[in-house]
Order: sequence, then C-alpha cells, then structure tokens
Amino acid sequence: NDKFDTDTGVPADPSFLGEVRLWDGVKRETRYGDPSDFLSHKRYDYQLKYVRKTNEKLQISNIASYSDDQIKYVSNDGGLSILANDPSKLQRTSLGFNRYAKSIQNQIEVNYKFEIGSMKNTILAGNFLGFLNEISDRVKISGPGKTTIIDVVNPKINQGYRDYLVDRLRIRNENILSYYLQNWLDISNKIKVFAGGRFDSFTSRYYYDFLDTTGKVTSSQPLGNGTLNTFTYRMGAVFSPLKNMSFYGSYSTYFKPTRKFGVDEKPLDLEDGFQAEVGTKTQYGNRFFMTLAGFYIKKNNIAEAAAGNTNRRLGDAESKGVELD
Repeated sequence: NDKFDTDTGVPADPSFLGEVRLWDGVKRETRYGDPSDFLSHKRYDYQLKYVRKTNEKLQISNIASYSDDQIKYVSNDGGLSILANDPSKLQRTSLGFNRYAKSIQNQIEVNYKFEIGSMKNTILAGNFLGFLNEISDRVKISGPGKTTIIDVVNPKINQGYRDYLVDRLRIRNENILSYYLQNWLDISNKIKVFAGGRFDSFTSRYYYDFLDTTGKVTSSQPLGNGTLNTFTYRMGAVFSPLKNMSFYGSYSTYFKPTRKFGVDEKPLDLEDGFQAEVGTKTQYGNRFFMTLAGFYIKKNNIAEAAAGNTNRRLGDAESKGVELD
C-alpha cells in the first residue's frame, strides 16, 4: 500500500546546445508538478498451498492464489515543455489513469516415480486454471489547473483546481486452461532423456465501456475475442561418456499471449516460436568448469511499443550463436 508524490523532472537550460545544464537559480529539488499529483498503488496477494507425500514414489500438490492490484495516477507527465516564445516559462499538461486487475489461479501437480526394469521414470502431470479481469480507465481532466504556464525559476506550482471524469473503460477478460505431462527417463548412468507436452486453451474478450457523467455505461465497443487452442512440447537428451563430461541437446516450442493492442486498438496476434540448443559440459574438481553451447531461437509475431501508447507487429525474428563459459 504505497502513495507517492510524482515528479516531472527539472528542465535543462536550452541556451547550452549539446550540454545539459540547470537554469541559473533552479535547484535540483525544485518541483514543477501540481501539488495534487500522486501515484497510488495497492496490492493484495493470498496463497494457499497443500502438499501430500503418500510415499517415496508419489507426491500431490495444489496451489491456489488470488491477487488484487490497483494503480491510480494523476500527474503533469502529459507534457512539460519550454515555451518557444518565452524560454523562461514552462507549459504543463495533466495526464491521469486508473488500473484495476484481479486474478485467480489454481495449479495441481502429481509427481510419480517408478521403474521399468533398470530404467527409472519420473512423471510430472499437472493442470493449471487461471482467470484475469483487468479494467483500465481513461481520466479526462478539466479545470484551470489542467494546462498551465509556470515560471522556470521560482515556479508557482498551484495553478488552480482540476476536475476528474472517467468516460471510458478498457476491459480485458482472459481465461486459460492448461494440461501438461512430462517424463524424465534414466535409461542408464550415461544416458538420460526427457519429453513433455502441454495443451493450452486461451480464451479472451476485450472491449470498451463508455460512461456518462454519472458513471453509467451508455455503450460498448468490442475490440476482439476468441479462443485459441495450442499444443507445445519439449524434448532433450543427456549423454555422459565420462563422469566429469556430458553432451546434451534440447528442442522446445512455445506460445505467449502478447496482451498488446495495435494502432487500431485491436489485440495483436499471439507470439509463438521454438528454441534448439546443443552443448557440452566439463568439470574437473571444484576449480574448473566449462560449458560450450550453440543455440537457435525463432520467434513469430513479435511486437514492440509504438507511438501513442500503442504497439505494432514487427514480424519474425531469429537469434543464433555460440556461448562459451
């Protein structure tokens, strides 16, 4: 539970080209924001964990969690610029928003060990269920204190009252249901392999609610919704011809909801890709340890931040290289 006074920073003297210098008479601790500017953050997290180990081979666990995250923000970060016709004055513009997010998650896992002949198996099976509700609102600010002009030196920061009105909500509802299974198999003292798969069902609904001056919803605008079912997997092997030397290789796929909106305010496509890696590890005592690995990573549908608090799709990207440690 935190609350802070925001700080828009101290402007530099524009008469010194290529240098960053304070104005004469301006102290570093000078505040240019409105006295009512603030950032408030409240977060509540609760978790329950249950573990039952019936014997040396079987263990069952369940973790349930709930979180509530609230952010409220009003500041002059909307703009703080030196006037072109009078460099001794600044213009302020206010910005405000609120964000409320609540999530519920539950994960249950079963870990079971057994042997088939001389081969040792460690099975991990699990289920994950998650719900997210996030509301981000747009705060319209009015009044004489919204956009003001103040002196750079000895500013009068209180320039009148500001009124606040929430006129739009952006609502994000997401549900995810997952099942996964993997096995770590010790074939012998020298050979170990693992393989695993995961099924995810991701359901999302994004929309705007528009409000009147009393806070009543007058209309809604859908931004996107749907359900994506995807399967990802990973596999690998370790070969240890000597006690202090091993060779390994792995391959895995992934998918990731971007949870980002484009310039058209529609949700962007999900990101997916794969990673492959091979390498060797060597160790002699406690003084020498070496790892040599080569990797290749492919990402599809990646996004980056764009102008106007939006995002844009970059396309695909590759990363490859060799690491020596």
